[in-house]
Amino acid sequence: MPDSTAKQHWLIQTAIDACDPAEEMHIVDRRLPIEDVWAEARKLCKCSDDELAELVADRFGLAVADFSHAEARTIKLVPEKLARSCSIFPLREDDKHLVVATSDPTNLETEQQLMFASGRSPVFEVAAPEAVRHALEAHYRPDSAAERLLRSIDASGKGVYIVGTDDPEDLGEEDIAGEPVIKLTNLILREAVERRASDIHLGPGRGTGSVRYRVDGVLQLQMRLPMPVFNRVVSRLKILSDIDISVRLKPQDGRARIRVADEYLDLRISTVPTRGSEKCVVRILYSEAVLGLDDIGLPDSELTRFRQMLSQRDSIVFVTGPTGSGKTTTLYAALRELATGDVNIMTVEDPVEYELESLTQIQVEPKRGVTFASALRAILRQDPDIILIGEIRDPETAEIAVQAAQTGHLVLATLHTNDALGVVPRLIDLGLTRQSIADSVGGVVAQRLVRALRPECAEAVAGDLTPDEAILAEKYGVTPKYRAAEPADGESPYRGRVPVIASVVVTPRIRQMIFTGSTPDELREAARESGTRTLHEGGRDLVREGVTTLEEIDRTLGEAAADPHAFEHQEGLAQPAAPVSAAEEAAEHESGPAHVIMADDDPVIRKVAQALLEKEGFRFTAAADGVEAMELLNSEEHFDLMVLDLDMPRLMGADLLRIARSSPRTAGLPIVVLTSSSNMPSEVELIDEGADDYILKPIEPARFLARVRAALRRAGS
Repeated sequence: MPDSTAKQHWLIQTAIDACDPAEEMHIVDRRLPIEDVWAEARKLCKCSDDELAELVADRFGLAVADFSHAEARTIKLVPEKLARSCSIFPLREDDKHLVVATSDPTNLETEQQLMFASGRSPVFEVAAPEAVRHALEAHYRPDSAAERLLRSIDASGKGVYIVGTDDPEDLGEEDIAGEPVIKLTNLILREAVERRASDIHLGPGRGTGSVRYRVDGVLQLQMRLPMPVFNRVVSRLKILSDIDISVRLKPQDGRARIRVADEYLDLRISTVPTRGSEKCVVRILYSEAVLGLDDIGLPDSELTRFRQMLSQRDSIVFVTGPTGSGKTTTLYAALRELATGDVNIMTVEDPVEYELESLTQIQVEPKRGVTFASALRAILRQDPDIILIGEIRDPETAEIAVQAAQTGHLVLATLHTNDALGVVPRLIDLGLTRQSIADSVGGVVAQRLVRALRPECAEAVAGDLTPDEAILAEKYGVTPKYRAAEPADGESPYRGRVPVIASVVVTPRIRQMIFTGSTPDELREAARESGTRTLHEGGRDLVREGVTTLEEIDRTLGEAAADPHAFEHQEGLAQPAAPVSAAEEAAEHESGPAHVIMADDDPVIRKVAQALLEKEGFRFTAAADGVEAMELLNSEEHFDLMVLDLDMPRLMGADLLRIARSSPRTAGLPIVVLTSSSNMPSEVELIDEGADDYILKPIEPARFLARVRAALRRAGS
């Protein structure tokens, strides 16, 4: 029989006091885990976890934990090991207090450990053990994923098969391709495919390397690996893609084909050297069915305009936008509609992302002499009706595309510009004349992709808006229908993406204006009068319909959509202008002299650039490396242009360039890169990554100032 003098567990006593059970209760061992006692109390009281949490909170005068308002920065204050051992989850903090969710507010040892670890006084809020565990798994997942994967290697390391290559073990790389590394790499690939990630980013760090997946256009930290393990995984990927693993001091590219379950996928692997290691990016190309124009989510009005462009048979139709904005998907949807069997359709791509019957598809292979230009010249001898060019990136390809359009072919192509009308100055930069542009371009579609809100995470907006929502509602001129609620599974509240587009049909009036060099304002007005809607208006419609949220529109479109009266801001035509001095340009800048930030770890180069720019009337700010430059870019200071060195400590210039281009705050900032390489591949790679221009080292004063002035002039600064 139980000892009548023993004291009942506080949680059981709470249940007894609240529910007054009829049956006789035994004393519960106070040393039992709180999870077990919680289950007994819930059974005794015949209530849910949430109801029991309210009873406990009432007893101790505490609040019930609300995990939906957990602050990400607070998690960094409590190490995962401590959070799991104490079964608590950090919710929010200020200078003096740390609010945590716990199932046992009587645990003084937990309180002392938290005070020591965070330097703040703990404040308990009550939650069921299962809720705490779920929050730990969801929010600490990036730091513990590697450990969980390694534990599961023996059971689930298979399921990824290499297609069309010898078995890795036959290559003799026993140290690199050991069984655990093979399985870990397979698990990384398999989970990326299961989550439908478009890219895997493996980035080295000081002590650990990170593995991130790009899902729906957003990078998500998946796991951290110790650097020895990280380097072996990168080497394993290099083996799969037939990249020389002995070479670590120069960029390399390769490809592989894998099978996951019954799905075949192509991988494009790219490595670049960093200080002491390599960064690796894996692009995953899915063999998905090509959707039609009616299936990709284009608004009816924009779909009608796009089909109007496709009805022409002697013009170029461009789809523009940054990398990952769905340009190729839109063009293949168009090809599926155009491929009626009575036309000859040929494509030149790098890489071929979709396979469609009745098309002739050519893969660019520079090592074998197959370039966009050489393939196009061959295609024109094949009697094509419709030609798809994966990307126009050099003068020769642009010239051949114009010739094809002017000789009766419909040419579909992509171009990296920030907006629709930006194709004109870009084509001029590639050496085309205004007359040839006016004669050949039939229409342009600017496109972005925004994440769609999951139905179960769509919380109806009722009552007052939050402060952030009020700011965005005023900025975009629309009241949101839904806001994103934190999902129960700990994943993103968004799933899948929908297009936001702004299309310009080149009417006879616009064609004449391009030829005569009309001002940007005149072109914008003509485009709007012909029915063009801005990206801002398209995004606003999606918010009004409840497809997405204001926060997502702001993340994707940023300042490009903030002004409802502008045609995507810089969406204009650069006017040919007579050369002006830097001082004159600075005087014309509305907020004073143009402000240039330079990121370079060489103090001599910084001093030379500072002397040249300040002498010409510019404001100048220097950053000694990429991290310092990133901090300055995220500050309140406004910059009109960045000059960026490629080789810098802590954060390489190429990485800073990609970060700047992916952030709405700096996506439109003109960036000129300093490089010691003068070969064409390097120039193409820089422009492809988002650079506006490049300057060769050492700095030659006249050339340096001319390139800076030109970049500012193109940006309208």
